[in-house]
Amino acid sequence: MKNFADRIAAAMENQLNEITLNGGSQTDQLKESIKVCKKAMAKLKNYIASYAFENTEEEITFLKRSSLYFTASTFISSMSIIT
Repeated sequence: MKNFADRIAAAMENQLNEITLNGGSQTDQLKESIKVCKKAMAKLKNYIASYAFENTEEEITFLKRSSLYFTASTFISSMSIIT
């Protein structure tokens, strides 16, 4: 599970960096960034729906780590677009 989430997060981060590097208006960059984040979250959600966590602790740890990472990546990307 962790490896799958890490791959999704890395791909999302790469796509967000590309959006920033490609330029365009801030509004367009933010719209594209939101699309990328939604797509990554949908992939993760679909995978989690079919994944059986070994125990409650694994599930809680994963969800805390993933939500924090995805939120931080989204925020940092949007801030780099604005500045």
